[in-house]
Amino acid sequence: MSTMSTIRAATAIFSLTNLDHSSCLGTIESRLKKLNGIRGANVDFVTNAIEVNYDPEQLTVTEIRDFLRGLTTKQEASNASTRDNTGSLE
Repeated sequence: MSTMSTIRAATAIFSLTNLDHSSCLGTIESRLKKLNGIRGANVDFVTNAIEVNYDPEQLTVTEIRDFLRGLTTKQEASNASTRDNTGSLE
């Protein structure tokens, strides 16, 4: 008898403002990907937004936002939306 486990995933999009260069966004993306529970992160350099795929059993949106805020004093992170793997808004 095989047991299948369900992997939960959620997506949150954060707006990052007051950043001086695109290299700052790359650094933020790189550091965020090292955080336990992060499955992926993609920065949009045009809109200064970062899409974060994460395990909601390991991290909350608030924890991710606080982590982003702590990376640099020159940026603000605000949650724009959160979606679970079914695409519904939480």
